[in-house]
Amino acid sequence: GTGYVGEWFNGLPNGQGVLTIHPRDVFNGSFVSGEYSGNGTYLWMDGRTYKGNWKNGQRHGKGAQTWVDGSSYVGNWKNNKFDKWGSFYWSDGNSYQGAVEDGKIQGQGLHYRWSDGAMFKCAKLKTCFNDGKLVPSNGKFIKSKRHAENENIGRRVIPGEGWYFGSFSNSGTVRSGKGTMYFLNGDRYVGSWSNDIIEGKGAYIHKEGSKYIGTFNNNLPNGDKGFYKFNNLDEYRGEFRRGHIEGFGNMTYKNGRTYSGNWNNWKRFGEGVMNFRNGDKYHGIWDDGRGQGEVEYADGSKYNGSFNEDMKDGNGTFFYDNGAVYVGGFKNGDKDGYGSYTWADGAKYEGKWYRNLKNGVGIYSFSNGDKYVGNFTDDRFHGFGTYYWSNGARYEGSHIHDSRTGIGKIVYSDGTELVGDWDDGRFVEPISTTTRSTTTTTVATTSTMPPTTSPVPVTSTNSSKTMSREERIKRRRMMARRRRMKNRRQTPGGSDKFRRRKKRPRGSNEQAE
Repeated sequence: GTGYVGEWFNGLPNGQGVLTIHPRDVFNGSFVSGEYSGNGTYLWMDGRTYKGNWKNGQRHGKGAQTWVDGSSYVGNWKNNKFDKWGSFYWSDGNSYQGAVEDGKIQGQGLHYRWSDGAMFKCAKLKTCFNDGKLVPSNGKFIKSKRHAENENIGRRVIPGEGWYFGSFSNSGTVRSGKGTMYFLNGDRYVGSWSNDIIEGKGAYIHKEGSKYIGTFNNNLPNGDKGFYKFNNLDEYRGEFRRGHIEGFGNMTYKNGRTYSGNWNNWKRFGEGVMNFRNGDKYHGIWDDGRGQGEVEYADGSKYNGSFNEDMKDGNGTFFYDNGAVYVGGFKNGDKDGYGSYTWADGAKYEGKWYRNLKNGVGIYSFSNGDKYVGNFTDDRFHGFGTYYWSNGARYEGSHIHDSRTGIGKIVYSDGTELVGDWDDGRFVEPISTTTRSTTTTTVATTSTMPPTTSPVPVTSTNSSKTMSREERIKRRRMMARRRRMKNRRQTPGGSDKFRRRKKRPRGSNEQAE
């Protein structure tokens, strides 16, 4: 959950503190009026970190951010975006130092460097990057010293693409054979060419760190044994078609999960098996991120139903390792919507759920034969509902947090009724009472919910009667006044005049006490 430890002012975090944000993000630093302001460090649950200045809850000023793959940016920020000047260091070894604008590389710079040592040195006071690409006329390309001067390779500037080092056709104008291409957007390709097209085996390395190694056809990854490493450290090995992950392949995710099965357009599609790091296993059918199948959990429980992005979503059945069974709706991994939950001892709930808790109208049947029909809030009887005891008695009325509180009535198996006001499961004040005999009034004495036994009869000293409307109004006013007096007595500094015992109003009876 979310929690804060630190300094406060006017009910808001102010000064130094540590804020934990659901599910596992953490901010450690300075606050002003509840917002990040000043120096602080933010840790994301996915592994990203930022350390630097903040303003009005946003990264602003000097700061450094590191991504899970090891890439980083060090420089100026404005409203959570890269701004003015900074340095990028990508995981594959590429780097850039220069101007940034509105979160993008743009404007003047010092240089852009590829991981193999090649570099584009920007001219002073000239635009180095424009619309995400280097401007060849505003700088100088310098090849790595790793290549000897007498190497039998050609060099050519390819208009609109970048710089090429490698073999050419006999005419000397068309890339053919082995060669390396340094693209204006910072990407790099090393491998085979044919008639100026990437063709055959090679490696394409993207600026931000992702890369493909395998065969190409008409400039696109295409083949049965390709390898793709994502910049978030996920890795895929398998088939590619027309530049897409498509066909059969295996994906290893950074969180330890593995998937083996069919793909279409970079997404799991068709039959496949997902193995989770904790030992859980899913086998089923996938379609556009959604799945339908069965999961076997490491603790022995099972799920059969729908998935969305690896979480239970839609309709399904969950078999718990303790013998309980849930059948119904799920959303984002939680029980949600309409569903029934049956415990191993025979108890059962059927009704509405929200985020794994009983919420809304439902029916709860106890293993001893009791039953509650009514409203639930956060797993508790809350609102109007009817509780049926197994001996035939029932309570109809208001509940608050599992307890009879408010106006309600008990109807006993012999037809006796007691209507009145309840507080925390205890009878407080009658409104009307009717019985089949004139010698007994029944009062419930159980104090907690859920009750598992019938109310206990209590003999009254007065014959029961039905109160008039005026008497009920007077009694409710009296009860409200008593509550106010009680609250004032519990409040420091309350007036002494409210502590004197008041005379009982005319028309009250012994049972009301």
